[in-house]
Amino acid sequence: MQAINKKNGFTLIELLAAITIALILIGAVYETLNAAIKSKEKGTLISERNQKARIILGMIREDLESSSLSKATPSWTFTATTYSTGSVYKDSLEFISLNQTVNWDSTGQSDEAVILYSIDTNPNTGDIGLLKTINRQITSPDSENLEYQMISKDINSLHFQYYDGSEWLDEWTSTDKLPKMISITIGMPDESSPDGYKEFVSTLRLPKA
Repeated sequence: MQAINKKNGFTLIELLAAITIALILIGAVYETLNAAIKSKEKGTLISERNQKARIILGMIREDLESSSLSKATPSWTFTATTYSTGSVYKDSLEFISLNQTVNWDSTGQSDEAVILYSIDTNPNTGDIGLLKTINRQITSPDSENLEYQMISKDINSLHFQYYDGSEWLDEWTSTDKLPKMISITIGMPDESSPDGYKEFVSTLRLPKA
């Protein structure tokens, strides 16, 4: 008697098991790719934030490196104000700076200006952040002819420290001399930080101190 050949195939249980395994593998691959994408995006954001911080600190440094005393109005040549809410500083610093960009098409302008850095509101736009206020009327500290530059709305803290030759100070009250060195600290939002922001620090020596 001839044996009957049975056709090879998958049972329903085997098929369901195969589908389940495939779904698990697809899910694992998706999670791996998703984690890689998120990691890349996070790295890009960190890189962009670091680059922005370097640019901002470089701008402040450039202005401070040309800071100078004023013999005509020494009382407001270099005015530092320290203000903090908890651990967040919102200092302001006003000083005379040389080598400022000038629109030579305008009359009565000079490359010397009074610069004020602060965490404040731009009166022209209502934006809040690191604001640079420029007063080109250096003999008129109360002049209302001011220029406003919003450096970055992402900066939520600003802190200056001043080295007098022997120690670092949070305030500078001397009107007849400049600090020998200045430390600049800016803070930018960072959800991964316990304080909610990440600090970037730069220190420079003032050539004219």
